[in-house]
Amino acid sequence: ISVLKYLGEPLSLSDKFDIKKEMTELYECALQIQKMPTMKDPLKIKAMGFLRLILLLSSQQKSKMFAIVSCHMVRMTLLYGINLYSASGMAGLAYAYTTVLRKYTEGYELGMIALSLNKSPKLAGE
Repeated sequence: ISVLKYLGEPLSLSDKFDIKKEMTELYECALQIQKMPTMKDPLKIKAMGFLRLILLLSSQQKSKMFAIVSCHMVRMTLLYGINLYSASGMAGLAYAYTTVLRKYTEGYELGMIALSLNKSPKLAGE
């Protein structure tokens, strides 16, 4: 996790972090994510790669970390553009949306966006 700080993307694991509020705020923005340009900054792309690894590992722990990492990946996508790992972050947010907030319709919508990102022609060749 300390690697992310060096890449300019520190991860907030504070107990004061309100994950439900963060997920709710990201929902409306995430619906527009397909219109984003591709991510160009190599440091941000590396940070997304590390976040994807953390996402995979934290999914096994069933901890709050999974939702935090998913939100961070979606927030980075909204700020810097989509890349190869954006679909993983969006799928993680969809899963967290259904398990944490119990909002199944919204989680389904986010999951469908994750699928379309995964098939995005913008990511061909990455």
